[in-house]
Amino acid sequence: MRPPETDDAAQLAELFAQAGEGIPVEVWASLADDGEAPLAVGEARARREVGGFSHRKAWVAEIAGGVVGMGFGYQLSPAPEGDFAGARPLPSNAAAWIELEKQATGAFFINGLVVYSEWRWRGIGRRLMEVAVDCAREEACDSLALTMFANNAPAADLYRKLGFREVARVSQLADPKYLSRGPLLLLQRPREETPSDR
Repeated sequence: MRPPETDDAAQLAELFAQAGEGIPVEVWASLADDGEAPLAVGEARARREVGGFSHRKAWVAEIAGGVVGMGFGYQLSPAPEGDFAGARPLPSNAAAWIELEKQATGAFFINGLVVYSEWRWRGIGRRLMEVAVDCAREEACDSLALTMFANNAPAADLYRKLGFREVARVSQLADPKYLSRGPLLLLQRPREETPSDR
């Protein structure tokens, strides 16, 4: 586990696009200049030192010199600082995501956590989550929160084992651009848990 460097920006954008199941690509497309690829917009934003999507708010898992996964998060303020800022127009489901995020104000919000498919089921996601807990502690957040599609069974199983519980849900618009369907969930857990909490 290590902090990312600006040279990791392309992989951060690629991984964040996977974690967001189509939504980040739609946002970046709305910000792109004529002929500019959405992932190029995401990479440029990941290179920034500040902003909602910046390498400064991410952490990566590296094996044998290569990035295999990443986490991305921040303390959730009343005005969510995710990657929707400046998007014209907002993605069709952005309002649903923002509605959920507002219910977790003050929590350390995990806006993305993903491992490349060939590296899954090796405990890397769990290690990325441990870094998120450390980040929450550093930012004096009492809890961690994340949003996810209800039908993402593997992620739901991991988060349940890590102590996350559903606290809210909203419906989403049916949109063929998104890989997942169904309700969006807000999950939350205390920063510190006792063994009996799991």
